[in-house]
This record gives sequence, C-alpha cells and structure tokens, in this order.
Amino acid sequence: MSVENYRLVVSHFGNQELTAEALEVKQSSVNAWVKGKSCMRPRTAALTQSLTNGKFKAAELCPELRECLELINAL
Repeated sequence: MSVENYRLVVSHFGNQELTAEALEVKQSSVNAWVKGKSCMRPRTAALTQSLTNGKFKAAELCPELRECLELINAL
C-alpha cells in the first residue's frame, strides 16, 4: 500500500468526494487513505480495480487482500 497509489486513485476519479461516491464509501475514508491513516478494505480495493478497468490493482491498494492472495497462491 502506498499513499501515492491512493492519491492517484483520487486523481482518477476527480476529487475525494467523487472517489467516495464511486467507491461507495465516506469521504472521510478517502481522506484517511491519502493521509496514510488507514487502508482500503478488500471490497473497496476490488471495486476500484473493476471501475478502473485494472488501472489500479486491488492487491496493491489493500494489504489485507494482498496477504490473502499470497496465502492462496502458496497452496
């Protein structure tokens, strides 16, 4: 996870409010991401990947999801 990735997501959607609307979260959540205070949840990261046609990868936006995928791939 990188704050810069979150800033690029916000830039993609236009601003924090539009990002929140598109990703079905509160603007305060988006603000926390770009300030490095929290990370995207798996569902939000997956939705971001879907809405951006893969421009942003869910596993790069959500450490929890990345860890789960690594565990699955290790099986």
